[in-house]
Amino acid sequence: MTNHRTSSLEYSPLVAAVDLIAIHFCSCVVIGLKASPAREMDLQLYAHLLPLLSVTAVVCFSVCGLYRTWSRRPAINLVSSLLMAECLYITAWMSLNGWEPRWTISRSVIAGSAVIQFLALATLRILIRKQVRRKENLENGLIVANDLESGNAVRQKLSCAAPTWLSISECLTTDQFHKLSDEEITWGTVLITQDAKDMTSIIRRASQLRKSVFIIPGIFELWIVGANPTEVDDVLMLRLSPPYLRPGQRSIKRLLDLAESLCLLIVTAPLMAVTAILIRLSSPGPALFKQTRVGADGKEYALYKFRTMVMGAEQHTGPVIATSEDPRITGIGRYLRAARIDELPQLMNVLLGNMSLVGPRPERPHFVRIFRDQLPGYEFRLAVKPGITGLAQVNGRYSTTPELKLRFDLMYIYNYSLVMDIQILFKTILTVLQPSHAEGFKEAVVSPCRCGDD
Repeated sequence: MTNHRTSSLEYSPLVAAVDLIAIHFCSCVVIGLKASPAREMDLQLYAHLLPLLSVTAVVCFSVCGLYRTWSRRPAINLVSSLLMAECLYITAWMSLNGWEPRWTISRSVIAGSAVIQFLALATLRILIRKQVRRKENLENGLIVANDLESGNAVRQKLSCAAPTWLSISECLTTDQFHKLSDEEITWGTVLITQDAKDMTSIIRRASQLRKSVFIIPGIFELWIVGANPTEVDDVLMLRLSPPYLRPGQRSIKRLLDLAESLCLLIVTAPLMAVTAILIRLSSPGPALFKQTRVGADGKEYALYKFRTMVMGAEQHTGPVIATSEDPRITGIGRYLRAARIDELPQLMNVLLGNMSLVGPRPERPHFVRIFRDQLPGYEFRLAVKPGITGLAQVNGRYSTTPELKLRFDLMYIYNYSLVMDIQILFKTILTVLQPSHAEGFKEAVVSPCRCGDD
């Protein structure tokens, strides 16, 4: 049987090395086009800056998610991430120019390098992406689920999200899978959903047959990922740390929240003023509105947002989520939601200490009560301050179900780091540029247990 293994091309330092070679080669080409005296001086300066620029480039590309599972993303998403990484890199290079006069290279060289580097990197990454997908060869996949309905739902989701990366040809229940002989299991990949019964035996059998195995983890399996091995005599145990930030982490996070939110309020003040005027002119009612949300440790607070719906939108319906064609959303409100401008007043909540820039999105008390009853582990989501943006927002969509969002939120809490916060903030910029992430639920799939913040 064919042994499908994940290609090392995507994760090895080879990709970073290719990026650096392309970046420095393009810069040297641009410098080489200059007149002789200036060319020699710029080449010497560039050689002096080479180590620092290399580290800067790797950091910028890493922050934009270009060294982890990047080949599985849509091509347009990959290119937009490359563009953002290149912008960060060039901005850092320009900052070095202004910081140290001895390192000054002409702006025409930097601008020319930016254009050529982006084109070269985009071409190389697309070629590598094609090679990675060919070597992974995940064209013949099987889903094993508790029932065919849930399995087919996952299958449909994957067919839309990654049709050229992982192709699912069939879906079976756990009982159907166990009834098959080894010769009948011809699929190269086995994907096991979180509700599948007897998951351990499925994994063992698929591994013995040298199949690629993927698992959609449950809530508490995410917790085990971050467990620390501990030995007592000859007994091996896994120690599970509680899902809370340490005092030092909370202090540093709070300091950064204060500094960054204050800067963002100053920078976005003109935009917020114009937005407030447009809202008042487009529909009756105030530009801002307050809504009760649940914060850390279950404490309620008043969240500030720009109003995007007509006044009294929930007067007759009660708390309900906005759909993709919701008539309650005003004309200007649709644009504010798509660009996430309606969230800007929450910077005041960050200053007040109710929220953080990064964290799980805050929910309304009505929905928190529903989710705590229906989603095991939801209470752990309240262990940290809610955020304006979060891991669930940059990896999912507005219409992503609460269960899937919960997994991202818990993964963030269990694996928190300052680097992750910075990555999420930069990814938020990319997400804002993709309107599909702000789409509401389709009317047909709305139900009380699938509601989110509006």
